[in-house]
Amino acid sequence: MVLNKALKNKKYRVIDIKLDEKLARRLQELGIVKGGKIHMIRKAPLGDPIHICVNGQNISLRDSVCSGIVIEEDK
Repeated sequence: MVLNKALKNKKYRVIDIKLDEKLARRLQELGIVKGGKIHMIRKAPLGDPIHICVNGQNISLRDSVCSGIVIEEDK
């Protein structure tokens, strides 16, 4: 599943980041890394941007960026 398909108030783990190197590096700086945990907070009314919580930081990402972040539900 990709991040833009995530459900509100659920926790996920990042499996892979399929974006260009520069953008993947920027996400890594924000704490979005393979194996890292993401808490989906909410989506804007039209689905873009998406608000997530990573390591206690609230971050908004565009839908196009979220479509490159592969996740699975964290159990």
